[in-house]
Amino acid sequence: MRPPLRLLAFVVFAIALSGALARCARAAQPSGARAAHAHAHMNMSAADMQAELDAWFAKHPQTQSAKPLADPVDTFFTGDFYFDNNGDGVNGPDTAYVQPGDAVMWQWVEGSHNTTNGVDPDDPTAGTIWNHALNSTSTSYIQVFPDEGTFPFFCRPHFTNMYGVVVVQQLVAVRPLDGAATHLGFLAAPAPNPSSGRVLFRFGLGQPGNARAEILDARGRLIAVPVNEHLGAGAFSGVWDGLSTTGAHVSPGVYYIRLTVPGARETKSVVLTP
Repeated sequence: MRPPLRLLAFVVFAIALSGALARCARAAQPSGARAAHAHAHMNMSAADMQAELDAWFAKHPQTQSAKPLADPVDTFFTGDFYFDNNGDGVNGPDTAYVQPGDAVMWQWVEGSHNTTNGVDPDDPTAGTIWNHALNSTSTSYIQVFPDEGTFPFFCRPHFTNMYGVVVVQQLVAVRPLDGAATHLGFLAAPAPNPSSGRVLFRFGLGQPGNARAEILDARGRLIAVPVNEHLGAGAFSGVWDGLSTTGAHVSPGVYYIRLTVPGARETKSVVLTP
């Protein structure tokens, strides 16, 4: 992670993360059955832990490590019994703050573990985004995060004390993307759509020039101008935070992103929900 982004991201996302981190903390509380589970697994042999992982993967197939266009921006070192990406030696939960499109790596150090998205094994979404072993024969795993969101993860045999979070959010109004633009104007539909507030939109310029994105309401009134700057040729990601030019949250409804770049003008609709 680039150091300037870490501090800014922590401040911006502290409130948004509180709910997800609370869920992780609750999953890690050493009380009752969970405490017994944690103690038992700390004393399991490597063969027993591997058997538990094999049973998990039999029901939750492994995903393939991604091949990002750029190097991973953050790494979780994985050992007995930790996910560590900041080197502080404190046992969980560590958090990675990345931009949409960035990659995160899990690097094996010791033991027999895995990385799986979700809060714990009872989470119905567990293993639906990524799920991969981390051991002496599978020493690393890379996951690319194309979209914004908060993504908790855990180790199946040691979920009571091995867990973490990846937070994905664009922090700047315009962010260059890897690769050349495939065409002028919008490169994809704005997303998420519908949205409760934030909307990302990707666009391309064939030559240097001014790019301007205007937000209009259903009556055609100008609501906000999230992008208005001179850019070079290439692909970019813009973001509208759901605010008006005065900084107020706009009302739920249908809005339009009118994008103007050298040689092209396009309009896409987005729906904001309560």
